[in-house]
Amino acid sequence: MEDSDRRLSFINIARGFANFFVVLLHTFVPEIRGNSPAVLTAFFWMNAFTFQLFMVISGYLYERGYGKYRAKGYAGFFRGKLQTVILPYVSVSALSYVGIGLAFLAPPLARVLQTGGYAPFRIFDAALQIITYEGHIINHLWFLPTLFLIFALTYITGRFFAGLPGLLISVALSLLSYHIVMPALVYRVCAMFVFFNIGRRIAFVDAFSQTKRLAVMLVVFIGAFAADRAGLLDRSRSLQAISAIVIGTSGAMVFIAISRIVEGKALGRGLSWIGDNSFAIYLLHQPFIVSGISGILLMFTALPHLVICAITLALGILLPSLLNRFVISRIRLLRGLLLGDFSANETQVEKRNG
Repeated sequence: MEDSDRRLSFINIARGFANFFVVLLHTFVPEIRGNSPAVLTAFFWMNAFTFQLFMVISGYLYERGYGKYRAKGYAGFFRGKLQTVILPYVSVSALSYVGIGLAFLAPPLARVLQTGGYAPFRIFDAALQIITYEGHIINHLWFLPTLFLIFALTYITGRFFAGLPGLLISVALSLLSYHIVMPALVYRVCAMFVFFNIGRRIAFVDAFSQTKRLAVMLVVFIGAFAADRAGLLDRSRSLQAISAIVIGTSGAMVFIAISRIVEGKALGRGLSWIGDNSFAIYLLHQPFIVSGISGILLMFTALPHLVICAITLALGILLPSLLNRFVISRIRLLRGLLLGDFSANETQVEKRNG
């Protein structure tokens, strides 16, 4: 392993943390979290920092590779991001719509889908939803078009948003997203752009190496989340926006610091394995594996909810990883369409968030 890879191995562990939480988050389907205040709290807790962690990592890796990206030029950079970010988004979206549409043809599966909040759709509506993300049937895929738009804005503006004035502007955009009704993707960009820029800013000072800050970040994270859940900030949307930034940033920093601590340990190796399969897990665990199996088990069995969550969590991580290892990585066209990698060799494709 090269020195640069060794120095960034903790980032792969952090990706593993983020993917674990994403899958666990989605095991808490509405029927499960609606019947347990503890599960509902855990759902909100993970939702407050998980994708923010992904975005901080994305900004950090982008800044580390800044020179490489500039050297590609506009055409090379945007061609690469269209292939590795937008093509998988479109492919998995289309596959999901086709699969759900076919499932509606089977009455038992249709009942499962309707119980889960899905409804039949027209082909034109599906295409429009994929293009605009307005009303998209698969909730978690918003991250990819949002990341692409952030990449585009970042590349066009150079290093402006990595500096303090740019960071403050991105904070203002996040505040704005709490006060103005926006199209879905515009809202996501405004709300998440600050975390990408925090990651870029951190790259300058290598703050991720400071595990001694873990205790401070943990206190901030827990305190801000507790204040938010207690409703102390409900009277001010601006305070809610600032709280979201504080919770998301401190939560991301906590788990990145923990990632450094567990490097070389059994937990770190397990999370690193999840990180190796990050993109496949993120893309493929929903809707058919986690939500689909949850819905079937809830409707046709009497298994306890936590058992269903454990089953779907394991399957949501293992099945995409195995599919990636033994099927997707071995078929060039499939690997290209789903993971954005058309290279001739069988390679492990990570989520291209750098």
